[in-house]
Amino acid sequence: MSDGKDARVLRAAALLAAIALGLCIFLAVHSVSGTAMPGCSAGSGCDSVLSGRWSKLFGFLPVAALGAGMYLAVLLCLVLRLSGRDGLVEDMVGAVLTFLCTAILFAALWFIVLQFWKVKAVCPWCMVTHVLGIGLSLLLLCQERPLKLPAVLAGAGAAGCAFGNQICSGNMPSFAPK
Repeated sequence: MSDGKDARVLRAAALLAAIALGLCIFLAVHSVSGTAMPGCSAGSGCDSVLSGRWSKLFGFLPVAALGAGMYLAVLLCLVLRLSGRDGLVEDMVGAVLTFLCTAILFAALWFIVLQFWKVKAVCPWCMVTHVLGIGLSLLLLCQERPLKLPAVLAGAGAAGCAFGNQICSGNMPSFAPK
């Protein structure tokens, strides 16, 4: 799997995942410390997104911290895949990558929708992270053959559980026009 074109795709994916990981760590640190992100003054759209109720899971965990964990796991899987392992390890790595990429894809789309329709503010740092996540996910999901349906369903379910946590935490979205 790690020969020629496939290795270039995996390295590109690793670069996207590393950048997204760095951004998530940066966002999570700022969220926990309560400091403003560079270019995001108090009361800005960026501040509204990062300090809002939708920016945390279980009321305290920055979603960026969860994102950092996801991107770190993707990086570890890519290292394993680039190491040229075959057989059962390769199948397991493929299933885990499919799960992670599906969850990242759905989460990125969810948070983009929330920014535009619920929060009505946009965080440029978050949007860059979401675009990286979407690109990374599509790149890896399109390369994965055969696509592992149980891993896709599990990834979508995991993302759905995170959304459910936010909704059940009193953050019920209302997308109806006002």
